[in-house]
Amino acid sequence: MKTILLSIVFAAIAVSAPAAIRKWTSADDASKSFDGELTGVKAEKATIKMKNGKSVTVPLDKLSQEDRDFIAAQDKEKAEAAAATENADKAKTGEVAKALAGNTVKLDGKRLKKHDIFAEKAPEHYLIYWGASWCGPCRAAAPHLAEAYDSDIASSKTVEVVHLSCDQDEAGMISFMKDMKFNFPGVPQGKWQKEKVFAAMAPKGIPNYKLLDATGKIIAEGEEAKTKAKELAHGKAPAETAAK
Repeated sequence: MKTILLSIVFAAIAVSAPAAIRKWTSADDASKSFDGELTGVKAEKATIKMKNGKSVTVPLDKLSQEDRDFIAAQDKEKAEAAAATENADKAKTGEVAKALAGNTVKLDGKRLKKHDIFAEKAPEHYLIYWGASWCGPCRAAAPHLAEAYDSDIASSKTVEVVHLSCDQDEAGMISFMKDMKFNFPGVPQGKWQKEKVFAAMAPKGIPNYKLLDATGKIIAEGEEAKTKAKELAHGKAPAETAAK
């Protein structure tokens, strides 16, 4: 009876269908196929909604290898999406995230505009950069950071660069971010200095770089911090180094 039912399913007549619907093929006979949308998999059986609105349940071993590979890929995507959502939720509750929430801005033409880091990323690590428009060494080094961000870090969902401005006024911060071509967010001096996690590690001199994990722990400083940030952005996991 099962064989007869499967034969009927694979003999279904095809009509035009939306993109979510694909062709499913019998493992026993490649000439037998039908179009439908995968709606679930349970106990080694796939539930597929046919174009006539009816759903059929087919044992995975009765589907072609291509179909089984497709289902495996769908399962993997769902698992990765679930993991990404979980990581994003965790990232938003970290100490650094709490300190940045509502404080970050991005350059928008000639003004600073509120920017929500977590609308685009779920950072697990932050490369924190202190610099200012009046600082000569900052102006010499910042363009290299901007280039590294654009080429290596911008596309990462788990690493973000944040500029903690050391300019006392907004005009100076805007001028510096514009001149240095910063495409990453920043926090005005008056705001980051009120956040304990940043105030506690404020450097004595600038420019200064620190790589932090989501809890605010310093992973690396200086050039090492930039190097590790790029490695993390590329999916590498460098050995954690205590800050000197």
